[in-house]
Amino acid sequence: MMQHEGNYEGIFNTGLGVKVIVQAFGPFSALASAYLLEQGIGKPGPEGLVVIDENEQIPAKLFAIALERIAKEVGENVVIQVGQHIPKNAKFPPGMDTIEKALASLDPAMHLSHWKNGKRMFDPATGAMQEGIGHFRYRKVEGKNEIHIDCDTLYPCAMDFGLTKAMALRFQPKAHVVHENKDKCRDVTGKTCRYVITW
Repeated sequence: MMQHEGNYEGIFNTGLGVKVIVQAFGPFSALASAYLLEQGIGKPGPEGLVVIDENEQIPAKLFAIALERIAKEVGENVVIQVGQHIPKNAKFPPGMDTIEKALASLDPAMHLSHWKNGKRMFDPATGAMQEGIGHFRYRKVEGKNEIHIDCDTLYPCAMDFGLTKAMALRFQPKAHVVHENKDKCRDVTGKTCRYVITW
């Protein structure tokens, strides 16, 4: 199932966000570069590796297509690792000190790194969020150390799962993250993936 089948015209990812993800491919960066360049993202640099201007606005749909191809042709484990790498060097705001706060921040953080109609898709000052790229929907299970993230972004499930897992483990080393009902994953037949986090 193609996650980018929706209308993502006018929605862009930040060049910085794409650059961080490309760097996370490590030994597979040459392959990732080839897929991105095929989609018209960035420019070829030394040794054929893609060079991305951090201030560039990159069509989110094209980036999603490139990631989906990588997941299919290289394997979802590589893309999971890429997702896990994203938060490793991230700077978190003061007060971001619990697994609950960290996982609840996934949705606004994703929207903050995307633009629509010339505006960031999340405004931290007002809390206003534009629709168009899906969500990381957070729900804490009452009375349990358990959180459900229902995810339906335009990006491959493997990357969203890896990102969710890395955020959980960064703030709770004993966290266990599973993809519930994987046979109904949105990459296969479903529309939403549920990641269950327990500790």
